[in-house]
Amino acid sequence: MEKKSILFRTSGGKSSKRELGLGHIFRCINLAKMLKKNNIEFLIEDFGTVKKKLNDNGFKKISTVKPEINLIEDIDSTISLIKKNKIDIVIVDKYKTKKQYISQIKKIVPVVYISDLFLVKYPSNLLVNGFIGFKNEMIRNENQTMLLGPNFQILDPRFQESIKELEKYDILATFGGIDESKNFEFFLESIEKISKKLNVKCILGSGTKKSKKIIKFQKKSYHNIKIIQHSNNMKKEIASCKFGFCSGGITSYEFALMRKPFAIISQNKHQLITAREWEKKKIAINIGQANKKNAKKLHDILEKISENNIPKFSNKKFVDGKGAQRIAKKIMKILN
Repeated sequence: MEKKSILFRTSGGKSSKRELGLGHIFRCINLAKMLKKNNIEFLIEDFGTVKKKLNDNGFKKISTVKPEINLIEDIDSTISLIKKNKIDIVIVDKYKTKKQYISQIKKIVPVVYISDLFLVKYPSNLLVNGFIGFKNEMIRNENQTMLLGPNFQILDPRFQESIKELEKYDILATFGGIDESKNFEFFLESIEKISKKLNVKCILGSGTKKSKKIIKFQKKSYHNIKIIQHSNNMKKEIASCKFGFCSGGITSYEFALMRKPFAIISQNKHQLITAREWEKKKIAINIGQANKKNAKKLHDILEKISENNIPKFSNKKFVDGKGAQRIAKKIMKILN
């Protein structure tokens, strides 16, 4: 089969103006791994750490545009790269994508758009939305195919591998690549009010600095708290805990896939929508955002865990981890 040239248009990281997180980047990396027999290129707004993250995963063909690029410049930059490098298809997964961007690129090559929440009205050839709020289905119409539901959520392919890992920790806490809402400080503050000793592991995320407050908590804590910056194997990390705390991004789907009980502390209002859906399906606890109003809810859950009274949830399987493979097959079908 002839190699195709595939361009991922994505963004993530942290600038002086805003923090985007790394969820879009990780989704693209995981999908790109399924398409690696082709020529893979990235066009990114790099708000920091992204280029290194792509290089670490074996992707070297990376072009950049300036942060906060306007719509017209973005369209022109993308079309210029498509023509220069003879791109066959563009996969778009970035924050606040405009419909005009997709429709203009679509005039040149097919476009795949990876969306979130209940957002589906985009003019791409293939629209992917792995949101837990959708039932699993493929919808075809004259101009577009839509892949909806958690069966199309893009997760690390390693979640398909079998693993034997002892539950060494009572709790694993991880709030995404960038902890924009200081969820760790909120979480550790609450842990300190629990009298029974807990074994806790925290994964800060590659874009999160270990603040003075976090260092202080770790040094003075009565609990066994292990803090690492980043992990290259989230499946192993999740397997090693009895209960998880995460934000409402990709990691929530990873906990669900591993059938681990977990609670969500959302980084923003968008994630609250995801958290409510998980709670509605009796898969997780929705704590809300990190604020005084929700501190008691967090404390009560930690108290139960310390008493070995781990909350139980529905055993129904909502995520199977094969989303990236399914999407890759559809993309190759468009190209051949």
